[in-house]
Amino acid sequence: MSAIQNEWNKGFATMLRKFVSHRQVAAGEIVRVGADDTLFVKLEDGSITSFVASRSMFAHYRPVPGDALVVYDDGYAAVCPKASFDEGYKPVPA
Repeated sequence: MSAIQNEWNKGFATMLRKFVSHRQVAAGEIVRVGADDTLFVKLEDGSITSFVASRSMFAHYRPVPGDALVVYDDGYAAVCPKASFDEGYKPVPA
């Protein structure tokens, strides 16, 4: 992933709800997956926005609605299946 993409992802992360596992991440629920690899993600305020995913994000798993888009502090973005996300992350108190 390029440094430019990572910087864009970091900015995108500011609009997502915060969660914590052994480290804090930003994440949003995927509500739809477009045919062109666009993910439609629910933001912290409840609105929906698009996130253009790189093909490499789907190398091992194709997301489905309900999964999470996770953005790490360094800007790296990944898809996490719902069950794994729910098991490993809890919301950060407001």
